[in-house]
Amino acid sequence: MIDKDGNELSIKTLHQLVVKDNRADFLLKIRKKDIHFIDFEVYKVCSWTKSKRTGIFDNPSELELYLTGFIKWDGCSHIWFGEEEDGKQDGYLHLCGKYCWDKHVQLMVELFEFANKEMGVFVKQEKGE
Repeated sequence: MIDKDGNELSIKTLHQLVVKDNRADFLLKIRKKDIHFIDFEVYKVCSWTKSKRTGIFDNPSELELYLTGFIKWDGCSHIWFGEEEDGKQDGYLHLCGKYCWDKHVQLMVELFEFANKEMGVFVKQEKGE
C-alpha cells in the first residue's frame, strides 16, 4: 500500500476507523501531532486480499485518499476531500446511497473523537459555538 506521497504504508502504523466485522472501511495515517493539533490523512479501503493464514479477506490491498485534515486543540478543523491532482484536492466526494452517507457520517464522528482522545485537550463547547 502506498500513501499520497508515494511512501509505503504499513497496516501496523495506521489507525482503523469505521470497523465492522473486524474490517476497517477507512485507515488513518497521522502525519504530525502534539498536544495542540493532529495532522492526518484518511484512506478509504477499496479492496481486500485473502490472508494466507486465515483464508479470510482481511488484508487491505487497495487504498484511495479520502480526505486530509488538521484538527486543533479547540476542535477547529480543516478538512479537504478527495484525491490530489497537481498538488490540489478538488473537494469532490462521491457518496453512493444511504450506506455511503452513513459510513461518511460515522467516519467524521470517529475522526473527531480520535483526535480528541489523542490530544486530550479539547475545550468543551456548547452547541452553536
